[in-house]
Amino acid sequence: MSIETAYYENPDFWTDEALAGEHDRYATTASLIPGDAQSLIDVGCGNGAFVHYLMASGRPFGSIHAVDRSEAALRCVRAEKSQAPIDALPFADRSFDIATCLEVIEHLPFGVYERGLGELARVASRYVLISVPYEEDLEGTLIRCPSCTSRFNPDYHMRRYDDAMLASLLEPHGFAPVDKRMSGAMARYWLVPDWTEKRRRDAGKRGNPFHTPIPCPICGFTLPPEGSLPSARPAAQSPGTSGGLKGLAKRLLRRDTRYGAIAMLYQRRD
Repeated sequence: MSIETAYYENPDFWTDEALAGEHDRYATTASLIPGDAQSLIDVGCGNGAFVHYLMASGRPFGSIHAVDRSEAALRCVRAEKSQAPIDALPFADRSFDIATCLEVIEHLPFGVYERGLGELARVASRYVLISVPYEEDLEGTLIRCPSCTSRFNPDYHMRRYDDAMLASLLEPHGFAPVDKRMSGAMARYWLVPDWTEKRRRDAGKRGNPFHTPIPCPICGFTLPPEGSLPSARPAAQSPGTSGGLKGLAKRLLRRDTRYGAIAMLYQRRD
């Protein structure tokens, strides 16, 4: 079993508790599905949380099909389903009105990534709907493997998305962006010194932040959940440092809003 397969075949990874708190993102993404999209395929469905949301929403669909590469994930799915990788979907051209793909493509390695985008466009007759993390700070999310000292994103994210990148994402495959929605709103305070953000990020690099073990993608060493090793414990904050400054910022500084995720709807041009 490859390291990547071990990561995605961990049944604890796909529990409802592990993926809780996504209702806002599902609702935002679902609001982009056009009314004339009656057949839907969700590629990289994971434990089926999004298709379950759609099935419970009351909106009528002619058919909903869920696809994932992980056998462990598909055991949780309560819908018509198939096991397949995103870059080799076992369906005819334009089999579904819309192909949805939520928080998947940022995980794909080169080669699989390009082929996967082509497959989404191939099986969709009208629309493709993609959701990804928005302007993610990949450097700030890195953790360190205590065995080989490699640094990696614990979610196995491999690329960062912004508006410009998403606007041209499916252009080579004949699809153009027609609408978008943001979700996961967070407050951002102006003028907070960079060192406070760096301090927060450095604490997060100490170990696996999840509730379940994950393998290092470089050497395969299994990182236990956060708190299991001394290296996984965040450094104690000194009174009046980042915590105090953050509290002061909330009271005195201007703020704007940033978003954790973006969903983009694409329509076939031909």
